[in-house]
Amino acid sequence: MKIYYLTVKPTAEQVEAMLEAHHTFIKVAVDLSLRVLAGGGSMHADCEEVLLDEGSSQEDIWGGNWYPGDGKVEFDSFINIRPRQGNRFMEIQDPLRRMRFEEIVREIFQGRSDAAGPADRVRDLRARYLRDPVPVRLGNLASSLNRLSTSAPQPERDSTAQSMMRECMSFLEWVGPDADAEIQPELVEMQRLLARWSRRWECEPREAGVREELRAFARQQSDRVLQLSGLLDE
Repeated sequence: MKIYYLTVKPTAEQVEAMLEAHHTFIKVAVDLSLRVLAGGGSMHADCEEVLLDEGSSQEDIWGGNWYPGDGKVEFDSFINIRPRQGNRFMEIQDPLRRMRFEEIVREIFQGRSDAAGPADRVRDLRARYLRDPVPVRLGNLASSLNRLSTSAPQPERDSTAQSMMRECMSFLEWVGPDADAEIQPELVEMQRLLARWSRRWECEPREAGVREELRAFARQQSDRVLQLSGLLDE
């Protein structure tokens, strides 16, 4: 039973091989930060191990199932039980994690064009982001800021941290005009601070103190944006 590490749409032969274990569905483990997945085999833990071998951090990996026949995504896996990250059950409970998990699974299994240039990828990301109402957009921004706070302390994830800063600045640019007028100045200031951090990250030595400062900043901003989104009140 073959497990594949996937960054692009699998071939028909690969899908067939991944279906050997369970026939109607494929077990997958997804790295929500790197936007890759491992699929196939009989257990989610095997898929998780493939991602860990490829350099993923365990806290970014979540498990579920993909049904090629009807395009259904499930969010249940034994590897999702992790109280320290606020998930006490097999199902992914955080709606933002669920949203990103499903987005990545569909993006890979249903196809995305890696031949597209940077401008095309930004345009596609913007189109997907703008489909959601403002509270959900702010929730996605909070989730990205949280991933930035996780990446900042880890030298091996410097490029991920830089990418997350750019993503957060883009999200702020795209949500700002539609956000309530009273929170717009705060979002503008947040974008300015991220721009300064991005320049600093490129130009200054990334010492432990600087990493901790960015981690604390990103975590604080994530909490604040989630509060502004109103999703916690629902």
